[in-house]
Amino acid sequence: LQAFYSFFFFFFHPEVTAVQTDGTGSHFGSTMGSCSSKTQPQNPDLFAEGADLVHGFARRFIHIIERQSAFYAAHPEDRASAADLGAWAAAAVQILRAHEEEDVITLPWLEEVCKVKAPTLITAHGKDGDILSLIDRAQQASARLATEQTSATLEEMHTAWAELEAGLFAHMQAEEDTFAREAVRAGASPAEQRRVVREVQKRAQKAVKNAAVEVPTLYYMVDTAERDMLGFPGIVNKLFIPNVWRKKYAPYLKFMYNPPAPHVRSPLYDEPYAAYSADA
Repeated sequence: LQAFYSFFFFFFHPEVTAVQTDGTGSHFGSTMGSCSSKTQPQNPDLFAEGADLVHGFARRFIHIIERQSAFYAAHPEDRASAADLGAWAAAAVQILRAHEEEDVITLPWLEEVCKVKAPTLITAHGKDGDILSLIDRAQQASARLATEQTSATLEEMHTAWAELEAGLFAHMQAEEDTFAREAVRAGASPAEQRRVVREVQKRAQKAVKNAAVEVPTLYYMVDTAERDMLGFPGIVNKLFIPNVWRKKYAPYLKFMYNPPAPHVRSPLYDEPYAAYSADA
């Protein structure tokens, strides 16, 4: 699923693209979009499996921020950690804006090629749709908490992220119910699925605002076994995440699901809702 990472985030950050190879001789852009038969299987479920990865990340990411914000609202004495949470959330929530690309490319493609009808999902994604409004409110509340830690900003933060959790989780569940992998498999060949992934890649990369926070967030919010599925080239995994960008995201590792040693993940991840499913 290296290529399917383009469905979600797929960036060409200036710091990365300035380095033309990943150490194996392959160009970064080619690596991110590579779908050749030599390196990728003819996977008829490429689209569905990639969507599962994306939605799994989004559920985990949103849910932990909602839980952390509830924790700090109940423990307002830890102002420094609350400020870090706000700063991290304000930057990393930008990742979710890649979801907006669905109404431009993915949903029309599913209707036309896969014969899946989803008019309400397209409406929810639009510029004036509910999902974008929820993301905006969460980002604004997070930015306020980063600069001012008061009872009001803590409560605003928790409310905004709880509303985003409820709205986006329901929306993702509706997508999963609508876009059954059988319909995609029947309507689009593996080659066609790869084609639309590449198209989304070209547009979604523009959503990236702060790669030094967004990319490590993705990397440390998935299980170790899932990191290969993200499709990051070696230079990102071995140089930019552990070294070049580390100072920028290090204050936020305490919130992440799968941080590097010596950090340990928040105990909130071990609570009963750790499955991070829509009905958890």
